[in-house]
Amino acid sequence: MHGRPVAAFPYELYGCSWGLCTPGAALPARTSAIRGPVSTFHTVGDSVGSWNAAYDLWFATRRMTTGQANGAELMVWLRGKWPLDSTRIATVGGVRYYVAHWIANHHTGTTWNYIQFRRVRPLDGLTNLRLAPLIAYSERMGWIRPSWWWLNVEAGFEIRGGGRGLAATEFSVRA
Repeated sequence: MHGRPVAAFPYELYGCSWGLCTPGAALPARTSAIRGPVSTFHTVGDSVGSWNAAYDLWFATRRMTTGQANGAELMVWLRGKWPLDSTRIATVGGVRYYVAHWIANHHTGTTWNYIQFRRVRPLDGLTNLRLAPLIAYSERMGWIRPSWWWLNVEAGFEIRGGGRGLAATEFSVRA
């Protein structure tokens, strides 16, 4: 990762994260149990600074609704102003992505797999993004296991600096 740490991640949530759970959500669930999940996320704004508009999918080795996930963080970047972490390109679900993977470290000493899919052609939003191909690719690479628990889908902005005027205009998940 480049530069200073993330200062803010304003996001919308489907599933469970840090003790907050979306009523009626199908997550958390075993990764292998979810079939055909799709999500819609649209944004507006083009701020100066260092930021991205992205999905964040969290996975854990056990069912949990609070605390730091210990499995993987899978990010799908729609767009942003942030240095590129990879030049490796893969076509997943018919879309070309820059793909990166490394072990992330939290200040508490927790580590997890960080998986980044960054669209080669950035977009302000996506309607019915198929999440299964991204998860399946990550499973084939050994970064996620089908026996793990998929905890949530978050969509928002990771902001290191700037960010004024960025907004989410639509977010939904069908799992």
